[in-house]
Amino acid sequence: MGRLRRPTRLRRVSAAPRRTPSLHLSPSVPALLEFYSAIGDLSDETLIPARAAALLREIARADRVEVFALDTVRHHLVRLAAAGLGSDGPLTLPLADYPLLAEVVASLRPRRILGGWSPFPLTSQSWPPPGVRSVFCAPLVARGEVLGVVCVQWTASLLPSVLSLQFLETLIQFVAVALLNARLHAEVERRAQRLDALNRAAAALATLELDQALPQVAAGARQCTGAAVALVWLLDPHTSSLTLAARADAQATVAPPTPAPVVPVEAAPVLREILENGHSTVVAASTLPLGLDQPAGLATALAVPLIGRRGPLGVLVLGFATEPPDQALVVLAEAYANQAALAIENARLHHDLKQALEARGRFVAIATHELRTPLAVLKGNIQIALRLVGDSPLRPMLEVIGVQVARLEYLVRDLADIIRLESGRFSLRMVPFDLARWVQERTQRLAVLAPQHQLVVEAVGPLNVQADPERLESVLANLLSNAFRHAPPG
Repeated sequence: MGRLRRPTRLRRVSAAPRRTPSLHLSPSVPALLEFYSAIGDLSDETLIPARAAALLREIARADRVEVFALDTVRHHLVRLAAAGLGSDGPLTLPLADYPLLAEVVASLRPRRILGGWSPFPLTSQSWPPPGVRSVFCAPLVARGEVLGVVCVQWTASLLPSVLSLQFLETLIQFVAVALLNARLHAEVERRAQRLDALNRAAAALATLELDQALPQVAAGARQCTGAAVALVWLLDPHTSSLTLAARADAQATVAPPTPAPVVPVEAAPVLREILENGHSTVVAASTLPLGLDQPAGLATALAVPLIGRRGPLGVLVLGFATEPPDQALVVLAEAYANQAALAIENARLHHDLKQALEARGRFVAIATHELRTPLAVLKGNIQIALRLVGDSPLRPMLEVIGVQVARLEYLVRDLADIIRLESGRFSLRMVPFDLARWVQERTQRLAVLAPQHQLVVEAVGPLNVQADPERLESVLANLLSNAFRHAPPG
């Protein structure tokens, strides 16, 4: 018998652990310099995401890179840019449907996924793109503020090494800082533009004509705030109502028709509250009166009180078709409203002054017209009496009365001249005459007004001039009257 062979012992061979293929990133210096230069350009914040996505894809040797912005109001991620395979159109990802992205945003830490997209549900928008097997998601964080998320994707089941991912995360943080700086730069420019618009709008309010100031208030409000529509409602304290004084929209700046729309303050509780507390309010556009017809497409409205020196003048209403105005825009609108209130108040004062001057002009015109007739009668009777009395002791008294009547004629003529000057109808009647002889004659007539004074006239003639003797006589009478009143006798 042959010898039995011992059975071969089977040795257990443990399977070698499967290693995930690693991708080592070694970008060139020119590529890094191009990256830093591209994201460092703050001239246009909308270009930074696209530049960052393209350059990160090249540096990471990825198949696709997407840059998302965080919408903190709706808790969505909104795609700003994409580079590589797949679509780069608009895309919104609710964080409630993508827990891994929500975890990245909440923890401020990056996440790596290998071998499929099981944590990400498929959506009707087909995101993520088909064929993507590996992903690296990192938050965009700058100065403690979460701006969004960057997703770097590969179609192969591999990821960069730990050091490469740390380097990639550092580049993404540079993108976050660049985005924040670009936003701050854009905000500074927006505020500078708004301030410039405010200055130009305030300069346009320099007019003192009320019918011109009100439309300019509405137009300037649209110009410096970017509102879709601006309305000026003026308060009538006697009737407790608001009257639409002007409206400006994209088509034109117009004054309201006659009669203008009137809203009782009690019928507009929002405006009533603004007038009472003097604070601006942002509300839904449907809750405020916006004129003759409610403009379509308005989402929110900003109502700013117009406060004058003696109380509220009205309300400036601004309608916006986009999202509600931020605090900076509210402050700008309030600053403009202060300028507008001052302009409206000045225009009202100017309007009242014009009416007062017109009333005074009408009164003076009537008074001068009515005074001319009795003065003419007095002057004629005095001249007749002087011829009748001869050298009677009554003659000096009649001469004094005649001079005083002449003074009244000068005063009436001066009043009429004031009205002509204000209306632009004043004119001089220029005639040639001997000034020396004229002065001697007029001073002799006026000397009877002050017998206690001695008038000495030194005039070498003839002195031919061309002037208006009536106006010149008024000047001489005023000078001598002041001299008689203030000079001592002698």
